[in-house]
Amino acid sequence: MRNKILLTSVMVVLGLCMMATMSLAQVVAGKEVSIDYTLKIDGQVVETTGGKQPLTYIHGQNMIIPGLEQQLENMKVGDQKTITVNSDDAYGAVKPELFKDMPKTVFPEGFEVQQGAVMQIQNPDGMSGAAGLIWEIKETTIVINYNHPLAGKTLEFEVKVVDVKDATVEEAPITPVVK
Repeated sequence: MRNKILLTSVMVVLGLCMMATMSLAQVVAGKEVSIDYTLKIDGQVVETTGGKQPLTYIHGQNMIIPGLEQQLENMKVGDQKTITVNSDDAYGAVKPELFKDMPKTVFPEGFEVQQGAVMQIQNPDGMSGAAGLIWEIKETTIVINYNHPLAGKTLEFEVKVVDVKDATVEEAPITPVVK
């Protein structure tokens, strides 16, 4: 009977230690973090991990937008929060210089131009260049917007931290300091 009580006590202590360790799993630099999120812009859902795999990234490695990463800092597994990220901390402001007028003559004959369509520009060497949005169709030119589609937007994330663990060396390489 005494052995059963001792064994039960040891199991309880181990369980409490495991729970304490899990609750300390905190979002800090170098950790592999998995989050579920829903992204809204102007109240409209534009992206979600709902029903899919969580987003996994290495915290502090600039793998996600800075404003989101900063506000996830120190959250723990199970924490949920609404995070608002201004455009400056996301994809930046809309830059007028990234609207380019392209003469219609540079497009192949029979090319169907539709406002709002995304097009991939090909470099002279045949490699893919930047993607742009057909913004406006004028009489002799087509205006292409090369800004990120979310530039100038305030992003609202509903976030839940699903997992936090140590990243492997391959996932979070250590950058040597050169003196």
